[in-house]
Amino acid sequence: MNNKYVEELKEIFDNNKDKRILVLGTTCTGKTTLIKSLGVGLDMDKVIFPLLTKEESDMDLLMQMMK
Repeated sequence: MNNKYVEELKEIFDNNKDKRILVLGTTCTGKTTLIKSLGVGLDMDKVIFPLLTKEESDMDLLMQMMK
């Protein structure tokens, strides 16, 4: 990742610690990589997906297949 952009993103997160920031993107766009490299936030894949019911999980898989 370009160091200039990393510093700009760090600054955005640092300046907005009292707010919620959503990192939005389609699958395989680097959302998790971004969060990990900046050392901020929570990876919702790890937080939310384990809480899904089987029905919800199956629906997510179906939606992925339809893309």
